[in-house]
Amino acid sequence: MQLKPEAYRAEPLVLMPHQETLRDRLFNSVTHLVHGDQGIGKTAIAITAMNKLVKAGRIYKPMLWVGPTSSVLNVSREVEKFGGIEGHSVRVIRKTADWAPARPGEVLVMSYDMMVRLLPELARSMFSIFVLDEVQFCKNPRTKRTKAVFGHLSRPGLAAHADFFWAMSGTPAPNHFGELYPFLREAGLASVSYDTFVRRHCRIREDRFGYKIVGNNRPAIDQLMGNASEVYSRIRKSEVLTDLPPITFNNVQVSGDRTMRKQLAAIEDGLRPQIDALIKTIRYGETPPVEEVASLRRLTEIAKVGEAIEIVSAELSDRAINKIVIFATHRDTIAALEEGLSKFGVRVIHGSVSVAKRQRAIDDFQDDPTVRVFVGQTVAAGTAITLHANGACQDVLFVSADWVPSNNAQAVARVHRKGQIGNVHARFLHLENSIDEAVQRAVMHKTRMLSEIFKDERSHHAA
Repeated sequence: MQLKPEAYRAEPLVLMPHQETLRDRLFNSVTHLVHGDQGIGKTAIAITAMNKLVKAGRIYKPMLWVGPTSSVLNVSREVEKFGGIEGHSVRVIRKTADWAPARPGEVLVMSYDMMVRLLPELARSMFSIFVLDEVQFCKNPRTKRTKAVFGHLSRPGLAAHADFFWAMSGTPAPNHFGELYPFLREAGLASVSYDTFVRRHCRIREDRFGYKIVGNNRPAIDQLMGNASEVYSRIRKSEVLTDLPPITFNNVQVSGDRTMRKQLAAIEDGLRPQIDALIKTIRYGETPPVEEVASLRRLTEIAKVGEAIEIVSAELSDRAINKIVIFATHRDTIAALEEGLSKFGVRVIHGSVSVAKRQRAIDDFQDDPTVRVFVGQTVAAGTAITLHANGACQDVLFVSADWVPSNNAQAVARVHRKGQIGNVHARFLHLENSIDEAVQRAVMHKTRMLSEIFKDERSHHAA
């Protein structure tokens, strides 16, 4: 898919001081990770750094930009919006049939999934710049996408095929410091094995199956990151975007459907060991919960959806709020919200919505005053998009909080980002006297652990 030059009106891209600093840092960095809170303008930083390299005559090969599916079209539009990249066209690869060998003067934009599908073809290409958006998608050294980017054993990954490799994320290590290993190895700061790295930089608990990561080894992390200034930049929203209003968070307790509450109580009584395992999973970032508990969570979320519709309907009808973004986990919950709030104009994004339809849903919510509700699946719609409707939306509601606190923080940041002109209010619905309350305690523990990684006690208070 080739972008038409006339598709979007270019506007002057005026960088803030922190963006100029980071642009110049990328310009001078072969490998770099920009760890910046959501809304600090990481996309603009990368675009302007690419342009600066082009103007300096240092770009001779194609460029590659890889990110989550929800961000692909948005990135290409941002490039066009700000006047493009000098002498380069943007080609979005949305399906394998779109593939053609990259040529100098092109910027290829694709999702992680598409990158994995096209890996044999991409591995035959060399790139001047490789931008990896939301690097936390490559935190597990065992996954196909991590191996595609960073290589495996003696086989180099796509990062080694680029003259410049820039990674970006608001939460590069959502669970523990070990998740930075793939990037740090690529940057030359982790020459040991993953197992050795984790044992050195994380707190572990030995068991009969090996070990579990239960925290971070602060002194070891400080020593390593003290040598990482050339390849790592940490930018906090509170320090550079003082014009952004604050976020307030509230827990809202609901009673839930009475019939379902009785059913849930009986199920919970029979799943106490599994619920305990779930709490440990959230605390220690282990494997996903067992199917029985996941099913219980689905029923818990459904039990809350009726009251969620009542609350939002009343507020929209009374104009107590103008627009609202609602996050949920399960498709049947999302479908119920879409139907129950249909009179207010609803747009939906979940994992099966195509890139083009996602962008239309975002555009409608952003620009159409009659579209007052956006319903998103937390992971599918929680990164790389803007949903503040130019200040018209200041409310976020979670029918259920995600089990990973950083996912909640990313989701709230869709509304709390540059361009927001009001106070953002994020609410989390919790079913009284249920697994929701126990899970929330574990989520808060995980949030504290996440903040500890980079000594940022103010980050990710979304749960």
